[in-house]
Amino acid sequence: DLLAPEHMDDPAIVDVIQAMAVELGKDVLLTQFRTTIERPDLMRRTGELRCPVMIVASEQDKLVPAADVREFTTYNPSAQLHMLSEGTGHMIPLEAPQALANHMLAFTKAVS
Repeated sequence: DLLAPEHMDDPAIVDVIQAMAVELGKDVLLTQFRTTIERPDLMRRTGELRCPVMIVASEQDKLVPAADVREFTTYNPSAQLHMLSEGTGHMIPLEAPQALANHMLAFTKAVS
C-alpha cells in the first residue's frame, strides 16, 4: 500500500508509479527492497547530524509508520517534523506535491 486510499484509483498517480516500475525493471526494484530491508538502523545516530533537518511524512504511510518517524525527533530534537494527516501515503511527492513544496519552501527560507 504505497498510496492513501483516495489515490488508489487515480490514474495520474498510479500510471506514474507503474511507469517507474517498468522503467527501473524487476531486478532494480527487488534490489531496492532487499537493500532497504537489510540496511542497518542508523536512527540513533541522527543526532550527530550538524545540518538543519526537515522531515515530511504521512500519518497514512503503510511502509514507514508514523511512530517510527516521530522517533527520529527523539534522537534529533532540532529536526522540523511535519506529519501530513490526510491525502497521502508513502508517495508524498506524487500525492501531496503542494503540501511538500510549501514545507520545503518554508524550511529553505528559515535556514537561509
